[in-house]
Amino acid sequence: MLSNYKKKQARFSYLKAVLVIYAHTLGYCLVEYEGCIMPDRKTRAGRRVQDGVHMRGSCHYDRMASDFVLYDVESGKPVYNGEDSRWIALGEFWESLDPLARWGGRFHDANHFSLSHGGRS
Repeated sequence: MLSNYKKKQARFSYLKAVLVIYAHTLGYCLVEYEGCIMPDRKTRAGRRVQDGVHMRGSCHYDRMASDFVLYDVESGKPVYNGEDSRWIALGEFWESLDPLARWGGRFHDANHFSLSHGGRS
C-alpha cells in the first residue's frame, strides 16, 4: 500500500504532466529543467556527491517541486521575465489544479512549480 507521501509525489507527477500539456495547447514550449534533487547520492563510480543546488529543505528534495524553462517559440530563447504573460498564465493555471499547488512567481521564482509540503513550497 502506498503511503500518503508517495501518493502526494505521484499527484505532483500527474499535475506536472497536466501543466506541460496545457502549455502546449496554448502554443508554448515548456520543458522541465530541474526536477527532483537528491541531497546526497552516489555516482556510477561509487563516489558520494551532494547536488547542493537548492536551499536546504526545498520541496525539490521531497520530489514535489520542479523548475521549468519556457521558450519563446519565435526566437527559440528562454523567457526569463517572470512577469511575462505566458508565465502568469501557466502559474495561475497551476494554482487552479490543486489547493496545495504553489507557483514560484508569487515569490520571484516564476519557473518554479511545487506542491506545498510540510509548510514549504
